[in-house]
Order: sequence, then C-alpha cells, then structure tokens
Amino acid sequence: MGEPIPDPELEKVIRGSQPTGAEQGMDHSQATGRWGDRIMAMAPEIAGDIRRHAEESRTKKTERDAGIRAQIQRDCGPQLRAMEHITFALEQHGLLMLERIDAVAEDQHTPVRSCLALIHSAATITFEEIRHLSQQGYWVGAAARWRGLHELAVTARLIVEGGPGIAQRYLDHGLVVQTRRLHSYYERHGTGPVSDLRE
Repeated sequence: MGEPIPDPELEKVIRGSQPTGAEQGMDHSQATGRWGDRIMAMAPEIAGDIRRHAEESRTKKTERDAGIRAQIQRDCGPQLRAMEHITFALEQHGLLMLERIDAVAEDQHTPVRSCLALIHSAATITFEEIRHLSQQGYWVGAAARWRGLHELAVTARLIVEGGPGIAQRYLDHGLVVQTRRLHSYYERHGTGPVSDLRE
C-alpha cells in the first residue's frame, strides 16, 4: 500500500487537540475532562465524515462489482449460458426420475432409487449455485461449491456400488440429522421452522 494521502481537515483537528500551555499544568482528571468535552463537540462532525466516507466506499464498490460482472459477461458469456442450459436439463431429468420412481412398485432397490433422486436434487441446486457465484465473480465460493458437487458424485457412486444396505443407512442417517436439527431449532425458538399452513 502507498503512503496515506494527508487530509488538511484532519491535520487541523489533530493540531487543535494538542494541549495548550495552560492545559499542560492541569492534573490528569482536569485534562481528561477537557479532552472529553472536545471529543463530544467534534462528534457530529466525525460521524458525518465517517458516513460520507462509507457512502463513497459503497458507491465505489458497487461500480467496481458492476464492472466485474460486465467483464465476466464479455469473456465468459457462452460458458455461463451453457451452464444455464445444463441446469435446465438437470431439472428436467430430475422430474423424469421422480415420475419413474412413482411408476415402479417398491422393491429391494427402492432405497437406492430414493437416494439417487435426493442426491440428484442436491447436485442440481449446487450446480446452479456455482453458476450464480461464477456470474458474480465469486470464484472462491464457486470452487468451494464445485468441491461439494464432487462429494455428491462420490456419494452417488458409493450408493450405487454399495446397494440397498448402504442406501438405507444413508437415508436413516439423513433422517436422524434432520430430526436433530428440528429438535434444536424448536428448543431455541419454541416453534418449528415452517409456519402453520392452517393460518
């Protein structure tokens, strides 16, 4: 970082805050009281400066973010549109999976089909998150979600190779985790996370 740009107004305030000859002869409590009075007198001006600088910083950030998004659209527009098409295809495939699951009678492979449908839904949402994060320029967040997508793929492969036994354990574990979360939420808030539909 470069050297800070001197602020004439700030320098004036700093020079004005130095103890005068009369104040140097005061005891600590008297000097502190005078200093506190000065701070209180300058508080509105200081608050105004902070607010002004915050607004300027926010405006610059908004302009910078808009520039980044425009640059991403210029450089990666086709790729982002392709990702949007992939998301649509994943959604349609998920609907077909659910329709076929409903059409098939329950058998020993039902846990596997249920697991894969759940994982497919999570993968679709995760891929859409990756697209949005990439579109906004949040590369680190997109990379993190991409790792999550890889974990879902590994889980799906494990369930396919492990068969109904592993699939049922996966479903049971998910049920226990969600039950614990609901119980914790209810203990903290005294109500469930979903409003009563009867209201």
